[in-house]
Amino acid sequence: MRWDYPGVTTATIYAEFAAAALTAYEEALFPRGESEAADAYLILELRLGDRAPFGFIDFFTGSLEGEHEGAAQS
Repeated sequence: MRWDYPGVTTATIYAEFAAAALTAYEEALFPRGESEAADAYLILELRLGDRAPFGFIDFFTGSLEGEHEGAAQS
């Protein structure tokens, strides 16, 4: 295939192709990133929030919420 269009350089063609490829990639990436950011916030809150470190431990053990409230005060 030849690209013999007046005024169109190879760099222009590659730039347009790269822009289209990047747009397609970002459209697929950003919705997934939004979900991952929400999950990351949850983990951060469990590790550093008011119930830390018990909230983080509960996350892994599946313990009932509030089980460690008395232990945090003693």
